[in-house]
Amino acid sequence: MANTFGVSVCITAYNATRFIKECLDSIEQQTWFRERDNYEILVGVDNDPKTMRYLRKIMPNYKHIRVFMMNSNEGTYVTINTLFYLTKYDFVVRFDADDIMHANCIEEAMNKRNQYDFVRFKFRNFYETDFRWNHEVLIAHGIGLFRKSI
Repeated sequence: MANTFGVSVCITAYNATRFIKECLDSIEQQTWFRERDNYEILVGVDNDPKTMRYLRKIMPNYKHIRVFMMNSNEGTYVTINTLFYLTKYDFVVRFDADDIMHANCIEEAMNKRNQYDFVRFKFRNFYETDFRWNHEVLIAHGIGLFRKSI
């Protein structure tokens, strides 16, 4: 069996033209990927032609991207489960198109890979109130890195 050590990042996208580029840029700029070529980005477009057209336009900017269009609007969970079957690496990151990763997010998660089967990501919601930016730190449910074998 071929070596499949690496990271598959799976992203669901619907109505994502405003923020998918920032999401993809944050993934491409991961410290873990700087000296490694064993990763892929899979985007599942949930039957949204506008997002699909935009992704086709920006795809050349990303080295390891594959984009798939769902035949009908199935929702996030059906789309992400469909992508899981298409991954080729041992570790999978589940992510959303409107999220961005801190530059060392995958590196920190991969450093814990021998201790845990699933590493959940913390995230911050930013919102504006009274002309000030506030944020809240939360644990992302279902967003994180896990072993494909589980």
